[in-house]
Amino acid sequence: MAAITITQNALGATNLARTTLSASDTLAYAKGTNMQMVLANNTGGSLTATLIGSTAAAAYTVPGTGGTTLNLSAGKAIVVPANNTVEVNLDDFDLYLQGSITVTGGTGLIATVVQN
Repeated sequence: MAAITITQNALGATNLARTTLSASDTLAYAKGTNMQMVLANNTGGSLTATLIGSTAAAAYTVPGTGGTTLNLSAGKAIVVPANNTVEVNLDDFDLYLQGSITVTGGTGLIATVVQN
């Protein structure tokens, strides 16, 4: 289990750190920082990385739906098709990213994380 390297955005050109993911890696997510994660899949098959927060709600009631609930503790799956790249604004999934963050199932993906 490795920590995914985070690059601080700077004025001008920024050298981006890359982390090749294993079966289970950690991420130091900072809510409200417009943190972006780019996942590149250079393999011949589709890969799914799941972002899991250790204290995400097991039964979150979605506002305005009349009682629909989601199990956020199961994590947010991000599918990266073969030979493609996906960019994710992590603040869009902050309800999933509560507590310590683990990224599972991403073996072979190359992650680049930039924080403003």
